[in-house]
Amino acid sequence: MTARNFRFSVACAALMLASFAATAAEIKVISSVGMRAVLEELQPQFERATPHKLVITFGTATPLKRQIDEGAAFDVTVLTPPMLADLVKSGKVNAGSVANVAKSGVGLAARKDAAPLDIGSAEALKRTLLGAKSVAHSKEGQSGVAAVRVMETLGIAGDMKPRIVLETRPGGSVSAVAEGKAELGFALLSEIVPVADVKLVGPMPGDLQSYTVFTAGVSSSTKEAAAAQSFLEFLRGPGARSALAAKGMEGM
Repeated sequence: MTARNFRFSVACAALMLASFAATAAEIKVISSVGMRAVLEELQPQFERATPHKLVITFGTATPLKRQIDEGAAFDVTVLTPPMLADLVKSGKVNAGSVANVAKSGVGLAARKDAAPLDIGSAEALKRTLLGAKSVAHSKEGQSGVAAVRVMETLGIAGDMKPRIVLETRPGGSVSAVAEGKAELGFALLSEIVPVADVKLVGPMPGDLQSYTVFTAGVSSSTKEAAAAQSFLEFLRGPGARSALAAKGMEGM
């Protein structure tokens, strides 16, 4: 290769790198902890497939929504449908970008070495809960709302009150079980299945089951709209469905 050709090749490579850098974006994602296991698995796949990088903040949906209302910066958020609708109404999320990406039911977690428990029917679940010394659930998360409804429907809310461990940590009810702070824990299936130190006793039976839908949207003030939209499309694509299923979720 001549010196002239070498200089030309170097110049071309520099232009290609500059072009790549110009299209690469850092995408700030604010997401409900219910999507954590899935997003942590999908993050390296997305970053290998595109020039973009993800910076993800996880937390309980309600406090995260408050942070966005108060001005927290983001490019993409993954919360619940009512929260996204409210963010669209307040002008913080682009209405045309909003899409459901996944859903997860509610289950009951126990320590991995716990004896087998039956929650296959409403009566079996009632007996199991009344037999537990302590049961954790989220104070503000969607699974916590579901747990309260379940106990009220079973007619045991009063009996369970002194045994309840309220958790404010993201994914805290599962952590409380793993740490031995609670015997059982209500949580989304997607929060239970990936945790090695606990096991899924089972999903809520019959009509006691409810689903949390996770909806994503792009910030109306993002400077990385194209990159953010590409991430949303990735989340709804065929490559994400196997990861969702493996973590106890269903694609939408």
